[in-house]
Amino acid sequence: MADRQYTYIDPKFRTRLAQIALTGLIVLYLVQIANFIAIIRTRETFFSGTVARDVALGLLKFEGGLIVAISVPTVFLIFVEVVIFLCWLYRVSANVHADGADVEASPAFAVGMYFIPFYNLFVPPVAMSEIARASVSPTDWREQPKWKVVPVWWLLQIISNVMGMYVMVFEKTGGTAPNKFSQLVWTIVIGSALNIALHSSQLFLVTRVAAAQRNRAHS
Repeated sequence: MADRQYTYIDPKFRTRLAQIALTGLIVLYLVQIANFIAIIRTRETFFSGTVARDVALGLLKFEGGLIVAISVPTVFLIFVEVVIFLCWLYRVSANVHADGADVEASPAFAVGMYFIPFYNLFVPPVAMSEIARASVSPTDWREQPKWKVVPVWWLLQIISNVMGMYVMVFEKTGGTAPNKFSQLVWTIVIGSALNIALHSSQLFLVTRVAAAQRNRAHS
């Protein structure tokens, strides 16, 4: 039986905003990877002497400036994407409740759990799995196959966060020293690649859940 406390609202607008934000982050991380690889190559040419010293220093200065130019919009877009995703999550959760799905997490808790220590490590993928399956069939969602993208998305989320913390610690404990700089840069590149995989899986998940709900609404 449908939960009269909630009303189905097409998630198209929130989904489109999430898609734009996630795509923007993927592009920014790709640019970041290209820039850091360019920095590594420029440093190699600088130390090998294959390029004039002034030219190499000019390139390093330009590429160093790009780090800031890329980082500022990336941090801003991460914040925007988190807000949009949580708004999207509330809406799709409310929709399955409106359709009568007896999923355990309320829309408010589906969002709030991200801010509760310990819960935010294990419960979000469980709630997302329930929402995804209930989006396909609210009445018999437990019989629906589990979406493989959900655990992949959450595992990438955890690994990406751990990598981010590792980069911060490594940078503060001498990672910017000349003999460790290349290691720091490659660590950042790997972290950026993980973020691309994370946001790509999230983009896929957001798109599929919204499509499942819209297909049901128009069937």
